[in-house]
Amino acid sequence: MDCLFEVIAALFLVFVAAVGWAIWFYKRRIRQRYLYALAASINRFPGRVTLRRAEPFQWGKADRGAQRVQAFRDAGFQDIAGFSLQELPCAQVFVLSHPQTGLIGMVHENQELGTWSDVALFHKRQTQPVLASSILKSAHFYLLPGDPRIHKADAEVSELIAAVQQARDPQEEPETMTAENFPVLFEAAFAEATDKRLLNPLEDYEIRKLVTERGAFFEEALPDKEFQIVKRLLPRAIENELRVVCGAQFLREVFLPASEWQQARGRLLVVHDRTALSELAGRLIFGAFQTKHMRELLRQIKAAGSPREIFEKINSRLPAWQRYKKLGHVRRPIPADIYRAPLESKAH
Repeated sequence: MDCLFEVIAALFLVFVAAVGWAIWFYKRRIRQRYLYALAASINRFPGRVTLRRAEPFQWGKADRGAQRVQAFRDAGFQDIAGFSLQELPCAQVFVLSHPQTGLIGMVHENQELGTWSDVALFHKRQTQPVLASSILKSAHFYLLPGDPRIHKADAEVSELIAAVQQARDPQEEPETMTAENFPVLFEAAFAEATDKRLLNPLEDYEIRKLVTERGAFFEEALPDKEFQIVKRLLPRAIENELRVVCGAQFLREVFLPASEWQQARGRLLVVHDRTALSELAGRLIFGAFQTKHMRELLRQIKAAGSPREIFEKINSRLPAWQRYKKLGHVRRPIPADIYRAPLESKAH
C-alpha cells in the first residue's frame, strides 16, 4: 500500500511540474509575442502610399479638419485639392499652397494618427521636402517624410511656417505645386523616407522613446531585460516590413493584367537576402505566403549561400504543380525576388 501511495505521490509531483512548466512556457511565449509586437509597431505602416483626388472632398470629422484648413487660408494659402490615401482607409489630406513663398500646407486626417497640419517646401531636383509638422506623437512623426524634418507638436500654422522658412535653402528654387504633380512628389518623398527609415539603425534612446509611445509602458517602467529583447527582435520585424514594402514596390513598378493580379493578390512570397530560408518558415514571418509543402521544405534547408539563389534553385526542381511562379524582382528598398504561390496549394 505504501508503495502505491509513493507512486501516486510521484505521479502527482510530475503532473504539478508539467503544469507549472506549461504555464511558464506559455507565459513566456505570450510575453515574447507582446514584445515582438512592440518592436514591430515602430515601423508598422504602409511603405508606399497612393494618392487619389477626392471630388467632392469630405472630412470624417468636419470641425477639426475644416478649422485647420481655415487657418491656412487666413495665412494666405490657396486651395489645391483634397486626396484620399489608397493604402490607408479613413485617411485623407487637403493641400494648399502659398503663391508668394512656394510653401505647401497640408491638413491630414487619419483614423490611427489623428488630425494634424504640416507645412512643407518642395525644392526642384530634390525628392525630400523641408517639412514642419504639428503631429502630436514622436512615434507618428517618425513615419513622415522630410529632410530636414521639424517636429512642433500641436503648433499653430504660423510656427510651422516660421520653422520651414528658417530651415529652407534660399538658393534652391521651390517647386510649383499643382493638383497633378503633388501626388507624384509626395508619393516619391514618402517612399524614399520609408526606405531610409527601414535601412538606418536606431540608437537605443530612439528605440526606447518609440516603443514607449507605441506600447503600454512608461519609459521608467520598461525593464532593461525586456528592452534588450525588443532590441533583439527589431531586426526581424524590420525584415518583415522590408518584405511587405518590396511587394508594394513591385506592384508599383510592374503592370499586371487583371487576371494575373487576382491570382497574385494575397499569395506573394518575397525573398530577400536578409532572412535565411530556414528562418522564413518561422512563426513571426510576414510578407511571405507559403504553402504547407514549401513551409516544410524551407525548415529543412541547411545549404549555405544567398537565400535568393538557393530558393531559385530549390523552386526550379519542384514539380510544376508545387512550383512558385517568379513574377520579377525589385531593387528597392533592398534587392528581392517576387514569387506567386501555386494556386492549387493551400496555405497553413
